[in-house]
Amino acid sequence: MKSLLFVFLVLGVSCNFVNAAPVGKTQIIEAAIKECKGLTSLINPSVVRSSAFFPEPDGIVAVLIQGIKPPPSMKNQVGAELCLYSLHEKTARLANWDALARSKGLPTYIRPPSNL
Repeated sequence: MKSLLFVFLVLGVSCNFVNAAPVGKTQIIEAAIKECKGLTSLINPSVVRSSAFFPEPDGIVAVLIQGIKPPPSMKNQVGAELCLYSLHEKTARLANWDALARSKGLPTYIRPPSNL
């Protein structure tokens, strides 16, 4: 009887491990976008293009976010920020994409917001 109870216990525990699905790429990207939008100071932030996903060895998700620059002195200018989300640390870091694009001669990918 004890051996039968042990078998059911082992099967029950192993079924829990089988049913625990690994986190998918889309769930990781959604978490990165949520974290990046929460961190940015831009007003009405939105994702400009699809994010870049670098799972190994770096474990980084890159998201380009655009929105309205917050101070009133900016006169509702559109700005962009590059957000790098670390999969290992579960933290995000922002960089001003406008300044990076100007210094490196990169395209800005900024489109005018529809709500202005």
